[in-house]
Amino acid sequence: MTASAPATEYPLYFRDGDGFAWSVSTRGLKLDDSGLTFTSERETRTIRFSEIRAIRLHSAFARANETPLGICTIDFGTWRTLTVFSGNSGLTADEAQRSDYHAFVRDFHRRIPQTDRARIAFQGGLNDTRHFIVSAAMLVGAAIFVVLPLVLLFIVPSLHTLGVAAASFGLAYAGWKSWQRNRPRSYSPDRIPDDLLP
Repeated sequence: MTASAPATEYPLYFRDGDGFAWSVSTRGLKLDDSGLTFTSERETRTIRFSEIRAIRLHSAFARANETPLGICTIDFGTWRTLTVFSGNSGLTADEAQRSDYHAFVRDFHRRIPQTDRARIAFQGGLNDTRHFIVSAAMLVGAAIFVVLPLVLLFIVPSLHTLGVAAASFGLAYAGWKSWQRNRPRSYSPDRIPDDLLP
């Protein structure tokens, strides 16, 4: 971290707390040398770097021709979580937001003091439990979206079943890419892997 780095504001959408959401309305983060400041439905709060326990970078599922949603989860305090998204309020990919998200993630990691870097867990992909569940779903998905269309194509060969098989293979490929991208691993805050910044 460079001394006296100027404060920077990022117009990113975020969620204060755990749980699933179809959309978010909270937006706007400020980074400075003291930490990360945000205003949510609960409060205006600054997360000091010394409060951060873990940072996880991963992405949401997207079809083969779409950009995945980047997700940065910050665990701080005793049990609190802040989740920052690379998309719009509907949690879908947005190029302008994606650019701001990349800048935010790099700036955020750069500002973390060396003493805190040694303590914070920098994690990429899903956690082990979620990745296991997704892996099991991938096996089921392979049967549904690969094996079944092949059998159908063998039993009822036609252009229609070929189209169904091609669409199924596309979904299976997108799922496999997402599964690969979200495998659990750790990373260095100085060298964030490109696949963790979709």
